Amino acid sequence: MFKAIAFDFGFTLYNILKKDEPAIQKMRDVLIEYLKDKYKFSENDLSIFFDHLSDVFEIRKANNHDHLFLEMNTLDCVKRALAKMNYKIKDEEIIPYIDRYHACELDFIQPMGNTISVIQKLFKKKIPLAIVTNNPWHNIITMALERNNLLNCFDEIISSSSIGIRKPSPEIFNKLLHSWKRFSFSEILFVGDSLTNDVSGANALGMKTALLKSIIADESDVTPKDFNFDKVRPDYLIKEIDAILNLI
Repeated sequence: MFKAIAFDFGFTLYNILKKDEPAIQKMRDVLIEYLKDKYKFSENDLSIFFDHLSDVFEIRKANNHDHLFLEMNTLDCVKRALAKMNYKIKDEEIIPYIDRYHACELDFIQPMGNTISVIQKLFKKKIPLAIVTNNPWHNIITMALERNNLLNCFDEIISSSSIGIRKPSPEIFNKLLHSWKRFSFSEILFVGDSLTNDVSGANALGMKTALLKSIIADESDVTPKDFNFDKVRPDYLIKEIDAILNLI
């Protein structure tokens, strides 16, 4: 039986809803505050910056679609946009603003189904829990978990934004095993919503996998050459997160 469980975050534990225009404007306003206070940006400067930032976001989106496995987190994106305007910024200056920028999304990141009760039950059973996820900003994950009093339930939270590598690259899963040295991959159950990002990467390293299909995952992505998807199958197919309790 499994000795530990690792989860994807978005569309597995939490639903990521589409942001409305007021939320998007609040996010922009945080960056505007920083740029006006620090660099005295004019309205024209701001317009140029957001055009550059939009271009960088498109590059990140294309990289993700092409499965290059490299993560450009939000800090990277802002720095690249400003670099096009010949500005160099210090990470420690902008990170608090990026935290505030992503905090504007919190109302659109909601626990799926019975996520809260399931995680609490697993925690009470003293089953080690972790999160391994693709996300452009690590701290938004911890903010969401803390908001629902779940942060302390997880031994490890590994995000693509914190290590610069995206699933299904083996590197991000190996990071988990490095942290969980007391377990082998065969003793870990990985739960996710994507056959491409979750099942393929975890299966390739010998983990058991559960594919959550309460929301239909997008399987139209281009197949990475690094994996043979013809043989990729989840060990378990579940419709609700509650089903995990029947697998332990």
